[in-house]
Amino acid sequence: MNWHVFGKAFLCETLYSIPFFILALFPFRKQLRFSLKSITFFIFLGQLFQSSCYVYLVAHGKPTRITDIIFAVVCLNLYFLCVKANAWKLLFLWFFIFNYMVTLRGICFFLESWFFSGSDLTFYSLHNESMLIIFVFLFFTLPLGLRFMKNARERVFQVDSPAFWHKAWFLPFSGTFIICVHNFDLSIDVVRTPRFILTRIWLLLMTVMVYSILLEAFDIIRQQVVLKERAAQQETLLAIQRTQYQQLSRHMETVRQARHDLRQQENRGSEIVYRTVPHDASPRHCPDLVRKLCSQYHSLLLWGRSTQGRNRLFRSS
Repeated sequence: MNWHVFGKAFLCETLYSIPFFILALFPFRKQLRFSLKSITFFIFLGQLFQSSCYVYLVAHGKPTRITDIIFAVVCLNLYFLCVKANAWKLLFLWFFIFNYMVTLRGICFFLESWFFSGSDLTFYSLHNESMLIIFVFLFFTLPLGLRFMKNARERVFQVDSPAFWHKAWFLPFSGTFIICVHNFDLSIDVVRTPRFILTRIWLLLMTVMVYSILLEAFDIIRQQVVLKERAAQQETLLAIQRTQYQQLSRHMETVRQARHDLRQQENRGSEIVYRTVPHDASPRHCPDLVRKLCSQYHSLLLWGRSTQGRNRLFRSS
């Protein structure tokens, strides 16, 4: 094995992977399956595998462009392995990170083709100038990408719709697939053309626009859900108030009827007195009349007390 090539390949792949895993793992630092040491060890194993593949391709004279595919597959598997979250939502976010890396590498290759061009220039020969340009671009653009990813993660995981997430990832994937297939060749004649740099910049802009539109749609959907919940709560409160009003109306009607009956009984008692006591009764008849009236009023009094008790019960309820 050519250890010099292996060492530079390992350095280059690590340089590419550091910003990727910062964007992929830092927003999910509270949802990681493993400790930081274990995750670092997994990433180290992934870089060893990618570097070994690069050395193998160089030793056998095969195109090293395949290392891009290997890089994407290794990073995607490590992403799913380390983060404990919905796989479809992770895949949706992964394409933003991947498009970010593809765009920056395309810009760096374009600049390298103009400033460090040579007859033997290849974009996988691990030139020091190439790694320096990529490092500078990643260093200055990483904070913006990290800010976007944190915002996207919070808003994506607030929307629970499995059927939607099974298909949402295909939208950013389609743009990535078309542009990568269209510009898979990285010969110097292709990289130096304006078409190459414009397609890569358009890929990033399209990705940002797609994600921004979807995130705004998520906010609208979430607001509609909140409004529906509030409307359902208002309907429940109105139903409770309607029931209470009906019960109160029935109680008031019962009390009104009880009062009416009490007045009728009072009128009846007065009528009994009027009919029982003769207008021309002599004083000697009074004891007999008093006893008779007392007996009748005793019954009336018992009924009146029971009616008043019912009234108090209705008022308290």
